[in-house]
Amino acid sequence: FSPVRAGQNPNADRFPSTAEIDQDLALLAGKVGSIRTYSVEDSFAEIPALAQKRGMAVTLGVWLSDDLVRNETELARAIDLVHTHRNITRLIVGNEVLLRGELTEAELVAYLDRARKAVRIPVSTADIWSTWLAHPGLARHVDFVAAHVLPYWEGMPVEQSVDYVVE
Repeated sequence: FSPVRAGQNPNADRFPSTAEIDQDLALLAGKVGSIRTYSVEDSFAEIPALAQKRGMAVTLGVWLSDDLVRNETELARAIDLVHTHRNITRLIVGNEVLLRGELTEAELVAYLDRARKAVRIPVSTADIWSTWLAHPGLARHVDFVAAHVLPYWEGMPVEQSVDYVVE
């Protein structure tokens, strides 16, 4: 769930308002029971409370990058949100951060281990399937594997996409 609208760009500190996020969640209410987020920066931190009002569970994302100060803020805010919102059922620490080469495996593992000690819900990181294969040691530091399988980005024709995902 990424409630970004035209003219908004979290990378440029232009975030949706809480009202806009709530409007987007209203469109999903009754159609989905759970959403996944990617960050808790700015208004994105309001998503768990807004989703809870609509009866939705949240897999909460912590955006990690090579900005270590920002990473600390993200992780602390996410841990606080997990402790105050019962509808947060899983925590994803880092999204494709190894693929982007912004952190090392050891750095990511340190964040994962800290998160797992701080919360009582399942914790993982999310990355493409080949990153998981290239970094098998990650499995010892997560509670589940969140592997991205993206046939389009891997050049698969639409006719082969389902078989590719199954494979």
